[in-house]
Amino acid sequence: PPGEARPAWKILRVLGNLFNLDGFDYTASDQVREELRQQVGDKMANNKTAWQIPSTLTVEPAKGLQRITEMPIYSVDALVRRAGALQHTIDAKITERVHINTNVAAQLSLGDDQKVQVKQNGANVTLPVVIDDRVPDDGVLIYAGQVAHAQLGAWYGQIELSAAT
Repeated sequence: PPGEARPAWKILRVLGNLFNLDGFDYTASDQVREELRQQVGDKMANNKTAWQIPSTLTVEPAKGLQRITEMPIYSVDALVRRAGALQHTIDAKITERVHINTNVAAQLSLGDDQKVQVKQNGANVTLPVVIDDRVPDDGVLIYAGQVAHAQLGAWYGQIELSAAT
């Protein structure tokens, strides 16, 4: 309840004392800060520096179509997976489809709702296509957590598409 929350260090102190652990006898946050300063010394956090890509890092450009995976909003836990009303929404219905943009669809001569053969990691599945221009060029969005394409394996990597016969 509002006004009754305890600082984390006090909760940890009580837990440490309940388990008879050494080093949990603080009575004020100043004591915690002072001991931390003694252990860390002059090393202070400097959040003003930006992360830099190491100069030794080499990245090979991706070849071909690349799988992009997201966990669908109505598949995240047992409660929403079993909520019939949520599973009948458009957000739930588009998850068992392959999402590609207009450019990729044109290159592969595919149209909306057309069946496509999806190949990844030696597995093949047939799924309907959704033309979705939010997907980047050379990207294929396939939602995670769906029985229809679980056998595809990894959530990322090279993927092949072709019109289903």
